[in-house]
Amino acid sequence: NYGNRESCTITPQESGTLSVTSFSTELYYDYLTIDGVRYDGTTGPDGVSVSPSTSMSCFCVSVMR
Repeated sequence: NYGNRESCTITPQESGTLSVTSFSTELYYDYLTIDGVRYDGTTGPDGVSVSPSTSMSCFCVSVMR
């Protein structure tokens, strides 16, 4: 679980290619970025190459009222 307007940074420990078997976020609100490319909904970063210098961030921007 996560709260509203939370974010995190992910740092790969070694170089490799992501193998994503399942990916689901709240479309347009919660998302993952990898080197500036945004992934949300069910469009995940399968096959994306990463390294320790890759910028990865996740954001939860949903606002519950």
